[in-house]
Amino acid sequence: MAVLLYAKNVHVAFGTRTILDIEEIAIRDGARIGLIGDNGAGKSTLIAVLSGERTPDGGTVQRNAKCAVVRQFGQAEEATGSGEISARLGAKKDVHAGLSGGEMERIRIARALETRAPILMADEPTTNLDFAGRAEVERLLCAHQGALVLVSHDRALLDALCNEIWALRDGKIRVFPGNYTAFRAQEKRERDFAEQEWRAYTQEKARLTALAAGVAEDARHVRKAPKRMGNSEARLQKASVRDNAQEKLQNRVVAIRSRIENLEVKERPRAEQTVTMELFERGGIVSREAIRGNRITLRAGDKLLLKGASFTVPTGKRTVIVGKNGCGKTTLMRYILEKGYGVKHAPGVKIGYFSQETLSSLQESASILQNVMRSSILPEHLARTILFRMGFAARDLHKEVCILSGGERARVVLSILLCGDYNVLLLDEPGNHLDLTALEALEEMLSLYQGTLLLISHDRQMIDRVAQRLILFEDGALREFEGNLADYERARHREDDARIEIEKLRMRMAEVISRISAPRKGDDKMHLEAEFDALACQLREMEKKT
Repeated sequence: MAVLLYAKNVHVAFGTRTILDIEEIAIRDGARIGLIGDNGAGKSTLIAVLSGERTPDGGTVQRNAKCAVVRQFGQAEEATGSGEISARLGAKKDVHAGLSGGEMERIRIARALETRAPILMADEPTTNLDFAGRAEVERLLCAHQGALVLVSHDRALLDALCNEIWALRDGKIRVFPGNYTAFRAQEKRERDFAEQEWRAYTQEKARLTALAAGVAEDARHVRKAPKRMGNSEARLQKASVRDNAQEKLQNRVVAIRSRIENLEVKERPRAEQTVTMELFERGGIVSREAIRGNRITLRAGDKLLLKGASFTVPTGKRTVIVGKNGCGKTTLMRYILEKGYGVKHAPGVKIGYFSQETLSSLQESASILQNVMRSSILPEHLARTILFRMGFAARDLHKEVCILSGGERARVVLSILLCGDYNVLLLDEPGNHLDLTALEALEEMLSLYQGTLLLISHDRQMIDRVAQRLILFEDGALREFEGNLADYERARHREDDARIEIEKLRMRMAEVISRISAPRKGDDKMHLEAEFDALACQLREMEKKT
C-alpha cells in the first residue's frame, strides 16, 4: 500500500520534559490506526505534528497526501462538499454561540469528512455524542476512503474500526496489529511473560547468591583446624592440603559470583495502573429517597425539555440519566443541584458535583495535593492513597495544576469529591477525556460506590457496569427503569415483541368479528364466537403485562 505519511526522529519537548521521541512511523493508504496512551502522554501533540499544525523540535514529517483533522476543541474545518454528511449527522450549517458540545462535535466531524482528505485524524470524535450520534459516526468513519488515525476512549469504536494500535508511552510508539481488544490481550501476554522472566531471574540470582555465601563460609572454616584435634594433630595437618582446599572453594565463589554478574538482568514489568477504590459509605441520609422531583417543567430558551415530569433518586443507589444530545440531561442535573422548584433534597444530603466546568475551579498555581487537601475531611495519608488509586504517583502530587491535561484535571476533581464531605455525587460525563486505563478504573470505582450516585454518561460500557437504575428522557417525559442499559434494551425488545403479538391478536379479532357479522359458507358462528372470547381474554392478559 502507498505510504501517505512518513515521520522519522520526531522529537518534541515541553521545557525539560520530553513528550515525543519517535524513531519512525508510517501511515499507509487504508490503515485504520487507534492511537492510545495515558492522559498527558502526547496524543494530541502527535496529531498536531503529523497533521502539520505544529512543527516538531526535531525530525521530519513527510506528507504525501492531504490531511483533515477532527479536533477535540476549537474550530471546525472550513465547510466544503455537498453537505450530505452534515445532513446524516444532523450537524448545523453555521457555528454560533450557544451550541452544545454535541452540536459542535457534529459540525467538526462533518466538515472534516466532507473534505474527502486521504488522511483523516480524529481526536476523541465521539466524546459529546449520544448513542445515535456515535453509531452514525462509526458508520461514516468506517466508510471513509483513505487512512484513519483515531484517538478515542470509546473501546467499542476502537474495536469496530481499527486494525492497528499505536501505543504511546514515555514518548515512544509501539505498533500492535489488530484492534483494541487484541492489543489488550497481547499486552497482557507480554506482561505475564515479562513477569515470569523477572521472577525466574530473581529466583536464580537469589539461589546463586545464597550458594556463593555458603561456599565462602565453607572456605572460612577450612582455615580452622577441627575442634576435636589436639594441638599436635593440628600441627601435623598439612598446610598444603588445607591451602589447596581453601583455594578451590574460593575459586568456586569467584565462579558463582561471575555467573551472577553474567545473568541477563530482567527488570520487573511496570504494573498496570489501577484505580480500584474502596469508597467508604457516607451516612447522614435517613430517607429512602435522597432526591425527589415532582411535576417539573424545564425549558432551554424557547425549547420545552420537560413538562410535568417526576422522578426519584433512591438513597444508596447508582442512577444513570440517559437521553439524546440536547434533550436536557445536563439542564436537569443543574436544576437538581440548584434545588429548583419541585425538587426536594432529603435531610442530610450533601452534594458533590462534577462537570467539565468544575475543572476550572481548581487553583492553577497550587499542586495536585494542595488542591485536594483544601477541602478534604480525610487526613493527608488517606488523601494520598486516593490520589494514588486515581492514577497519580507520589512524584506527581506536587505538580502544579496549570501543567495538567484535561483528563488529569478531571481525576483531580474526582479525587476532591472522594475526599470531601459528600454523600451524594452528581457526575456529568466524568469519563470525558480520560485515557482508557483511567476510564476503566473509574468504572470499577463507581461500580463499588456505597453512597448515592446520579450519573450522566453516553458510554455504553460505563452505564452497563455502573448503573443499577436508569432515568430516561422520552419525548419530554421521564421514565424510570430498574437495571442497566442492556437490561432496558432487552425489556424494550420484549415490549416490541409483545406489541407485535397484540397487533396480530387485534387483527385476528377484527377478522373473526367480520365473519360473525357476515358468515362465510361453512362458518360455525358458535365456534367463531368462542374463538373471539378466547382471543379477547388473551389480549387482556397481554395488555396487563405491557
